[in-house]
Amino acid sequence: MPRSWSRVAGVLLVCLFTAVAWRPAASALSRPPADRQADLHVYLGAIETVRNGRPLYDYAAENGDPFTYPPFALIVLQPLGWAPEPAVRVAWTLCTLVIAGLIAAALTRRRVLVMAAALVLVLSAPLQSNLRFGQISVLLVLLVLVDGLGLTRPRWRGALIGLAAAIKLTPLLFLPYLVLTGQRRAATRATGVFVVAAGLAFVALPEDSARFWTDAVFTTSRVGDLSAGGNQSVNGALLRLGVLEPVKSAAWLLYAGGLAWAALLWGRRLYADGRVAEAVVTVGCATLVVSPVSWTHHQVWLVLAGLVLLAGPGRARRAAGVAVLLVMIFPLAAEARLLCAAALCCAGLPMEIRAATGAWAARDGRPLESARIP
Repeated sequence: MPRSWSRVAGVLLVCLFTAVAWRPAASALSRPPADRQADLHVYLGAIETVRNGRPLYDYAAENGDPFTYPPFALIVLQPLGWAPEPAVRVAWTLCTLVIAGLIAAALTRRRVLVMAAALVLVLSAPLQSNLRFGQISVLLVLLVLVDGLGLTRPRWRGALIGLAAAIKLTPLLFLPYLVLTGQRRAATRATGVFVVAAGLAFVALPEDSARFWTDAVFTTSRVGDLSAGGNQSVNGALLRLGVLEPVKSAAWLLYAGGLAWAALLWGRRLYADGRVAEAVVTVGCATLVVSPVSWTHHQVWLVLAGLVLLAGPGRARRAAGVAVLLVMIFPLAAEARLLCAAALCCAGLPMEIRAATGAWAARDGRPLESARIP
């Protein structure tokens, strides 16, 4: 595409992005007070609670929503309490849109593609959910993505993943990914940042930290009705199927653990092949199925998976990318997003099985063909 046409296309996409982003942003800021960016309201209420000397995990908003993050998250969010809530809402909404653009820019350097990816993101249900609820999830995705793609300096590699995990625990799955891909210094650095952040929270909020790590972290029911259709995790699906304890916990460990391991193995192979974006996005999708809860605003990773597939070679890949993006933009069949995430985790399983079978046959001293079941 000639440079002049590229500039025109870029300007048109910026205008289109602004027009499309305006509606969900305005809607988020104009909803009834009781339903206006409810999660952001929880953050601000938790800050006020601690400021007044009350226990952090005794706080509940007017609608009953508690603060569910580790205490370190409150330290990160503390500056929000310095401004009036209406101003915080507007700034938070604008920052969410900027972060969408930064995520798109992390995926590609081509200006037109950046704006196209940002447009798809703002059209998606996860980004619109982040806007509606005033969620921090999109920021955590950006931190992990920038770190995972190697956009940080080598001596800082892993620090952003550790920081994201200290704010919300699900990015901890990237620690074994770093180890498996040979990025052991980054894994050590991520672990160190996570531990130091948790330690700082213990110093600043000792009672709240003790309560979180001994009680609140295990009480997953605090985050809402986990059997609701919006929870597109393995745990949510098992609850909707009516599976009872202790069978549910065993099934969750089996299925979620299996999907996580498959994603980590596939991520290792993708990383070794230089397909780093695919590797990071695959592990990101695994965090969705493994976590006890995966609300819509958590599922930004699936949108990124669709974009990465769409940008790759091959009709089948591009068709899969289109399918994933349709699932993430339109309300389709129940469990569709969970199935997409599970499929992405298992995409490399056939290759891993063939590799494992070949290695076994080689050790056995027989050619691969003779190792087949008769």
